[in-house]
Amino acid sequence: MKNKFEILTGRTQEHLIPFGDFLIDKNTMHAYEALKARLELFEIDLQIVSSFRSFERQGQIWNAKAQGKRELFNKDGQLLDYNSLTKEEVLESILTWSAIPGASRHHWGTDIDVFDLNIKEKSQVKLTNEEYEIEFKNLTQAIDRMISNSSSFFRPYSEYLGGVSKELWHLSFAEKSKVYLEEYTIEIFEKNMYESDIELKDLIMKDLEHYYKNYILNINTNSI
Repeated sequence: MKNKFEILTGRTQEHLIPFGDFLIDKNTMHAYEALKARLELFEIDLQIVSSFRSFERQGQIWNAKAQGKRELFNKDGQLLDYNSLTKEEVLESILTWSAIPGASRHHWGTDIDVFDLNIKEKSQVKLTNEEYEIEFKNLTQAIDRMISNSSSFFRPYSEYLGGVSKELWHLSFAEKSKVYLEEYTIEIFEKNMYESDIELKDLIMKDLEHYYKNYILNINTNSI
């Protein structure tokens, strides 16, 4: 088993198991299967869009956005003009929807993005809150009810708290992810940044504590 730093920052996948096309924490997989079975009673075919994401993959997404090669949005999902933004504004817009490489909950294998296959195919899923409030309304409401009744999962981004935008599709396995978040100290974050070669690193390094508190610790814990 790799050390804690490598697990927390997505630099290894040895703590995970294969699950279809994905890698996932074993206990998270069992909890997902139980949730999927319960949702079948509501004629919902729960499926995963995304699970584990490596440091390298997160870095590719991050750098593409920082270079204007992928679209940027504000917290309300409105498209931004990359060429009209300052470097600071680009950083803020990226962080609204994408974690800093090495600081994503998807590195842990405990967090999954889900959809209802009875509504649309995986390739058609856009991962927007409007989509989950309208097209996936039954899924969203069913998960809301189960979370309120002590489900194994919670939504870390159930509402906008000034950091990451609301993400209704994002579920986190509470038992394990809570431990990982407690272990993800600011020292881990600092080491991750020193060992990273990513765009806009200089801006993050200027105020590590701010980005640590606002984009890593700043989650909704009401349903844990």
